[in-house]
This record gives sequence, C-alpha cells and structure tokens, in this order.
Amino acid sequence: MPLKLTLALGILATLLFPTFHLLFLAPYLVLCYYSYSRFKVLWRALGCGLFVDLLAAGPELGLNSLTFVMTSWILYGQNRNFFRDKVTTLPLMTFFFSVLATLLGAIFNFFFSHGVHLSASWAFTDLLVMPLCDAAFAALFAMSFHLSDRWRKLRSKRRRER
Repeated sequence: MPLKLTLALGILATLLFPTFHLLFLAPYLVLCYYSYSRFKVLWRALGCGLFVDLLAAGPELGLNSLTFVMTSWILYGQNRNFFRDKVTTLPLMTFFFSVLATLLGAIFNFFFSHGVHLSASWAFTDLLVMPLCDAAFAALFAMSFHLSDRWRKLRSKRRRER
C-alpha cells in the first residue's frame, strides 16, 4: 500500500476538514507499522502529532504528539497479530489506534491540561462512534488499495496471456 499517498491524503484531509475530529493520519501510521522499525515509526508519529498540534487552536502544544507516539509505541507489536495483506487489517488497527489515542489523550489532558469530564455519552461518542468513523475512513483506503492491486494483477495476467 502506498505510504506516500496515504500520508498526502491524510494531510490534505486534515487541512480541508479541520472541524471533523477524525484521526486522518492514523491509517498512515498504522501502515508504517508494517514498513518501518519501531524507532522510525515513533519519529513519524511524532511528526504527525506535531502537525496536528500546530493546526489545533489551543495551548496544549505537544499533547497530540505525545499521544501519537505513545499509541504507536503500544500498538507497534500488534503487526505480528494482524497481517498486512488482509483488507480488514487497516480498518481494525485504525479502530484500535483511535480508541487507544482517545484514552491516552484523556489521561494526558487530565494530567497536563485540564480535567476531563467522563460520561456515558463521552464514552459512546469518543470510544465507539468516532473510532468507527476512523475505521471507515481507513476502510476506504484499504478497499481502494485492494481493488487497484487486483486490477493491476488482472491486467498483468491478461498481458501475459497475449
């Protein structure tokens, strides 16, 4: 799966839709788990977090960076349990990334910024609905990459038959 395309679309979506509270860069980071060492993934997570921090309007500079780095550090080892070539891997790992990033973000906000108001509606929205939206966004990537890969294989098979 093309990492540069995923990164470019994630950055573009973050710039074009700043009011949507989706983690547009999560699919890129999840794909990095399968392409780079843990050290390189953590640097990429730091860069993505800084990008999101710089676009966020608030005094909490660095909290997204810390959240992305810690989430990537925790989830990196799961690339052994979820195989890269499965269509469902990217949406599932993005869902886990989103849930864990939300939980860590709430903890970091509580300690470093301001208190967190936990409620059933917060848990439903931020721990279920928004991660499902992030997973749906990642599924668009996964399906388009899967279909383009199938199309390319079909075309090469037809060329060999001629």
